[in-house]
Amino acid sequence: MSNSRTTAKAGAAGGPRPAETTLLSGQAVPAHFGDPHAEAGAARVDATMFDRSDRALLRVEGADRQAWLHNLLTNDIKRLTPGQGCYAFACDVRGRVQFDLNVLCDSDALVLDSAADRRELLHKWLDRYLLSERATIATEDSLGRIGLSGPRAVEIVRAIAGEAAAALAEFGHCELSGASAGERLVRHDFAGSVGFELLVRDIGAWWERLAREHGVRPAGLIALDALRIEAGIPWYGREIDERTVAPESGQIGRAIVYDKGCYLGQEIVERMRSFGNPARRLARMRVQGDADCDIPAPLTLNGTECGRLTSLSALGDGATRAGLGFVRFAIAPGALLVLGESGREVQLL
Repeated sequence: MSNSRTTAKAGAAGGPRPAETTLLSGQAVPAHFGDPHAEAGAARVDATMFDRSDRALLRVEGADRQAWLHNLLTNDIKRLTPGQGCYAFACDVRGRVQFDLNVLCDSDALVLDSAADRRELLHKWLDRYLLSERATIATEDSLGRIGLSGPRAVEIVRAIAGEAAAALAEFGHCELSGASAGERLVRHDFAGSVGFELLVRDIGAWWERLAREHGVRPAGLIALDALRIEAGIPWYGREIDERTVAPESGQIGRAIVYDKGCYLGQEIVERMRSFGNPARRLARMRVQGDADCDIPAPLTLNGTECGRLTSLSALGDGATRAGLGFVRFAIAPGALLVLGESGREVQLL
């Protein structure tokens, strides 16, 4: 999340007006709508909607699309059938994560969902490996996106899209009934709680409908960041980057399937599993004090550096804040670390 915020002139086209905007993945999104603590609280016990303009799509078509991407990504792309999806990494030959993305399977295409500021890079990276395969890659810019998250999200989706939509597994997706061609609903627990994303053309109409008919309040990036940190969800550019070896990410089983066969970087990823645990792991943390700090920040144990804090929630309880970062694999939950030179105590969860 950018630290540069400006007073908003408008929200998502036709949507509610945020109190402040900020940048995420190169896109202007609401920072908050007046009370980020209340926005996060609503997401925990009710339902909130988020501007998800920070995401962007690529569409891969052609007879070889599934087999080709299966050989490039860490998840099992061949097993996907229309209406299913998954989370995956694209790695280099050293097993280091170059991109993270959601893959949605349609009957005639695979739709790749990535951070907006990474889409062009992902497109170019994929092009490098497109040789004789019958596959084409194109950008998809006709749809906007609203995220819906919270315990009441299932009830709301049931009302607007039916029982089958409400029962979707994560990354499952379906067309929105009565919507124009290509508009869809995706199950995506992007904030930790049960969540959905609406990929639609008229964002303003959907903001208004969700608020008017279902009493959903808008929430901004400050609340979203706090929620995903509490849930232990890593973001590319914060926790994950080109130096992260895939198994360190904490996404084994979610993004990495070990028995799928060969893919780019698979030898290193498999070697880490066969010969022991990775050197470090992603960990949720509770940081003492209710103040900001420069991120990333080193973590020490008994005076020796043992990890780093990569994300710190802006929403504390007055005494502590949620954090996310990496520590040496052998350090167990409950351990007490020290944050940088501040002396603030950090407890691993």
